[in-house]
Amino acid sequence: MRSRLGPVVLLLVACSAPAASTTTTTSEPLASTTAAAPAVAVFAPETKDAYPVVVMFHGGGWFGGSPLSTARLAEYLADNGVVVFNSTYRTSTGGYPESFDDIACAIRDARTEASEYTTTVDEITVVGHSAGAHLGAVVSLSGETFGGDCASTEEIDRFVGLSGVYDPTLYTQLLATFFHTRF
Repeated sequence: MRSRLGPVVLLLVACSAPAASTTTTTSEPLASTTAAAPAVAVFAPETKDAYPVVVMFHGGGWFGGSPLSTARLAEYLADNGVVVFNSTYRTSTGGYPESFDDIACAIRDARTEASEYTTTVDEITVVGHSAGAHLGAVVSLSGETFGGDCASTEEIDRFVGLSGVYDPTLYTQLLATFFHTRF
């Protein structure tokens, strides 16, 4: 008879509270010059050293969501030597291109502000989840198309998409099929 203790222990470990944080967190707009600068929470190791930098964007179906949904991942990364700027952005109520501009400004602002937390700001990795992955991918691949009047125009070095929607037309077709309606 096989023991069922292994899966139970794994479940308990996975659902347990995270270890004591070794990060510092602030929540305020960064140096963006846009009128409605999105708030950002910075997760960073307690000591300044040569850490990689990640700018992270939450999901929410383009209509909502919050950086709270990616905060555990941001904290985990910071606990393992990564500086994370966990940013929000204007959702669909802002309309096009405001969400994309917010993403671009947050990335550029993070590059500017990262020197407070790391001794190396050579590369920026953008990480997005769901709608945040879609927005992050578009901005990462578009160059100077978005960002309005943000100060820096540095390129994005890497993009990591988590459950992103990369073909919105296919997404609306799937929703129409699933909900038996047109979008």
